[in-house]
Amino acid sequence: MTSIFNIEGHPFTDDFFLFFDTNHDGLIDFYEMVLGMNIIEKGTFEEKCNFAYGMYDITEADVLDTQSIREVLRRTYVTQIVQMDQALTKLKEQPLKNP
Repeated sequence: MTSIFNIEGHPFTDDFFLFFDTNHDGLIDFYEMVLGMNIIEKGTFEEKCNFAYGMYDITEADVLDTQSIREVLRRTYVTQIVQMDQALTKLKEQPLKNP
């Protein structure tokens, strides 16, 4: 599934998976996939808010505390640094040429 959404290695991959795995069996069956996609694409405002909240509630405590927000921001920041580093490496390997 991570390849479908192009989120391999993303810090929220596990949380994303848990959102879809509604029966918590470690697998995402067809029904769970369709249900999750439907909520993301056509869900109500409340359903979309619950999805977004679930991405930030990394401790699954049903509250967002300062530590949780810091961890989410840290994950996002680290991912951005890695992506920038990869882009710079590609530029070094294949410099832009002036036409």
